[in-house]
Amino acid sequence: MNGYMYSTAGEQANPGGQRTHIQSFLQYRNDGWPDIADNVRDQSSTPLFTDSVWVDGWPIHSDTLPDNLEEMTTIASNAPNMWRFAISKHGGNTVNATFMDGHAESVNVRDLWTLSWNPKFDTEWNR
Repeated sequence: MNGYMYSTAGEQANPGGQRTHIQSFLQYRNDGWPDIADNVRDQSSTPLFTDSVWVDGWPIHSDTLPDNLEEMTTIASNAPNMWRFAISKHGGNTVNATFMDGHAESVNVRDLWTLSWNPKFDTEWNR
């Protein structure tokens, strides 16, 4: 899941009052889409779910392309978050993605940087 789609309203807490989910949520929450779908500018280019090696991710436009698209050897917190999505899942270096407007398509891994992951994502960074 595109981690920026998590609601920024309120805190996630378990019955004991401790925060759940990963600390990355708190780090990236200010870059997310406020109040989710109603405020997403271009829903046809904003991914909601894609093939990945982890449950979510918060890619930034300066994330690098991994050296190996065939397997991800780490999901360490210091690895670029785009690596979670930049995998050759279906051959031909593509992943399946669903978008906020409801459509689905096969996306070339290199084109992941052209998608609007969050309002501040610079789609021209690597061009």
